[in-house]
Amino acid sequence: MKALLGHGTTGAVYRCTDIDGQCYAIKVASRGPHAQDLSKEFSNYLNLSDLQGREILRCLGYYGCAQFDIILLGDVGEGIQQISALSRDER
Repeated sequence: MKALLGHGTTGAVYRCTDIDGQCYAIKVASRGPHAQDLSKEFSNYLNLSDLQGREILRCLGYYGCAQFDIILLGDVGEGIQQISALSRDER
């Protein structure tokens, strides 16, 4: 994992690249009081699959185990960095 993009109630979001240079976001949530939140978020991504692409990141997968849950999101790049640089009112 390359860089921490942020941290929220469900856990941390990291930016990483594969060996081909494709960028991804990985959301990692430890098991705890918000353990079900990442699973629900994954379900929401599946429900919005027709809209995924430019505005909504493509959800590539979900993995859960006893210690943590992970969502893998594709197409992370300049757009995410530009959005995070905006003020709350500009978003």
